[in-house]
Amino acid sequence: MHGTRAILLFTLLLLLSPAWAVDDDKARLFNTFYLDGTSITYVLILREDKTFELYAPDGARTSGSVRASTEHVTLISGDVKRFFHFDNRDADLKLGRRDTDKLVKGHLLGTMPPTTDARALFVSEENWRRKGNPVLTIGPATPRVLLPRPAATAPEGPLSAPADFRDLAGGYNAGEGKLIELLTLFNDGRFDYVAADGTRAKGTVLRVDDELTFVGTGHRRHLSFKATASGLEFKRRATDTLKTSDPLGRMAPQAKTVFWYRDAPLAPVAPVATPVEPRVATVEPPRNTPPPTTVQPVTPIERPLPIEPRVEPRAAGVAVQEIHAAIGTYVHKPNPFISETLAITADGAFSYKDSNASAAAGIVTFEQDVMVLTSGEVIRRLRASMEGNTLILAVDKSDAPKFKNDLATMSPTVLKTAKYEKK
Repeated sequence: MHGTRAILLFTLLLLLSPAWAVDDDKARLFNTFYLDGTSITYVLILREDKTFELYAPDGARTSGSVRASTEHVTLISGDVKRFFHFDNRDADLKLGRRDTDKLVKGHLLGTMPPTTDARALFVSEENWRRKGNPVLTIGPATPRVLLPRPAATAPEGPLSAPADFRDLAGGYNAGEGKLIELLTLFNDGRFDYVAADGTRAKGTVLRVDDELTFVGTGHRRHLSFKATASGLEFKRRATDTLKTSDPLGRMAPQAKTVFWYRDAPLAPVAPVATPVEPRVATVEPPRNTPPPTTVQPVTPIERPLPIEPRVEPRAAGVAVQEIHAAIGTYVHKPNPFISETLAITADGAFSYKDSNASAAAGIVTFEQDVMVLTSGEVIRRLRASMEGNTLILAVDKSDAPKFKNDLATMSPTVLKTAKYEKK
């Protein structure tokens, strides 16, 4: 009898042991994983209740359900399904695409790595912390505030506040409470950006029509924008490049159009009320009394106000109208982090570069007092003058370059004048 019970118990243990192994393998899936790298990009959270959350580099988020076995895991979000095989090593997760896996463009889960035959390594949160990397903070009740945001006003001093940025100046955030990124645009053409991991980038913004170029200390971003009362819609231009090692290079958008929400939406402008003339009561004279003599007021002669001619922006100095007066190499520093170099030679050629690896070259011509720089399809029209060894360039009213090469971003742009010191 006892022998029979022992056999039954041993058989039951054999039947249950594979299930225990399966549960142990699944338990290693339930964690928060970060796509391997030096900063927060994709974050995948797998939960024991068979649900998941996925965060993208630009702050987008999606969620869904999880199906898992000892070797395979399937993520489902709406109509999108991704099929992976996985390995767990040192709590990290390696995902590889199965034969049935299909990519879906325009959907966060549908484009999550891996997207090729190579496996993608997702590091567990514990190992991610050991590397010294910041972690994702999720708190639906309290939004994540990384660093105090500066006021979007121009500093005191001689620097003027051009109208080109007054309509965009203010604070913006992306992510709607998840992976928050902060962006402040100043009305003097500067920006201050705080990434989701707390790193920061500062610099200047160049604006031509609906195109913006963010120029930082080690990278620049080329975006088009559309402004609404709620914020700004950013879209990457063809010339835009990403750089994961630089905070500005990780700023949204990265893979699609991203909307940045204004901290304080613009108040609607109240309509101007049409003035109403006051009603004047009419008093009739007493009967049998001659009417009073009416004295007509003398209408003064109105003299038209003098019309002042429009004066184009121009710095003090001697106007430059021919190539020999501008020969030399000049350096302009729009801020402490960036320097721009312009070289003009006697044969009518010029070269331009800045400390962020921007470069352009072409020819110089003069149309009376307008200096014309031509480089391929880009033409800059600037009024030039010399003050000692300083070449002063002012934006002419006809200057409207398109972003075909880096000459379009050469100073002056938003700030209407720039001083280039001769080397």
